[in-house]
Amino acid sequence: MPYVPFNNVLSDADVALLRALGRAADDAGVRLWAVAGVVRDALLGSAVVDIDLASETPAAELGPVLAASVGGTIAKLTTFGTLNLRVGERKFDLATARAERYAHPGALPEVTPTDISSDLARRDFSVNAMAASLAPDDFGKLVDLHGGLADLSARRIRALHADSFQDDPTRQLRALRYAARLRFRIERRTSIWMRRDRHHLRALSPARARHELELLVDEPT
Repeated sequence: MPYVPFNNVLSDADVALLRALGRAADDAGVRLWAVAGVVRDALLGSAVVDIDLASETPAAELGPVLAASVGGTIAKLTTFGTLNLRVGERKFDLATARAERYAHPGALPEVTPTDISSDLARRDFSVNAMAASLAPDDFGKLVDLHGGLADLSARRIRALHADSFQDDPTRQLRALRYAARLRFRIERRTSIWMRRDRHHLRALSPARARHELELLVDEPT
């Protein structure tokens, strides 16, 4: 399994912080991963803006340990078990690995704690369903259970399962956003599922729809 080249896209200070956080988690008997966009962008050699972290240990428990280890501060825990960890000018989002269940299209998910494999499986697209270990013994080792690396190489956006856009209709707008930003094409089956489920966009609250549209029009491309 390949390693994620954080050194190519992050500053030395950011890489040192990731290593320090990984060591602190390891000292506490916990595995810590970088997940989603930071892994995708590092593999693409693109600039990294946000750094998302995940652990199977609740963020509310692990966050204070990590903050104390690097002289950081933490912000309020969100509904979905995520908190903000700030170290100087750098902000990390620390999430509890979770599974999601949707009562109906457009509903916010009901979340339950889970392992990292199940957490990756509930994500939107294969290119966002990868993780990198931050443990000292295998720092940067890629976890790719859904073919995300192959889809990066093929420059395609691919949903993980046929019900993805029913679970969360905002993923339809997100697919367009990522395709525009990365200059990727939307994979054929994913495109079919989007067309089939486009009517579920009507189930979104105005606030959620507006948020996704604002993100879409903010894209430089």
